[in-house]
Amino acid sequence: MKQTSRVTGMPILTEEEIEKRNRLSRTLYLIKAERWRQQAKWGKQEHQFPMWLCILMKELGDVAKAHLDFTRNPPTRERQKAVEDELVQVAAVAAAMLECWVYGKA
Repeated sequence: MKQTSRVTGMPILTEEEIEKRNRLSRTLYLIKAERWRQQAKWGKQEHQFPMWLCILMKELGDVAKAHLDFTRNPPTRERQKAVEDELVQVAAVAAAMLECWVYGKA
């Protein structure tokens, strides 16, 4: 049985659980920051679902290209960062697509 805090009643987390939550928070922050960047660059985007799929697939292709560059050349931090950046863009586009879907625009 998990211990709970006498003050808050919340479960007391292990170091591993705290690290997992921190990693998720940092990852979600990167995606949110990319969504803000996209909104600043493109403005409000309200595409139909097929167009969102095209945009998402284009971004996914960019991930594949960056990963191919990473694996076929000597690995560098710059190449690793390029893959990470493209993955964040895929996640941000998927989030924008979901926003449109949930709010009835896609």
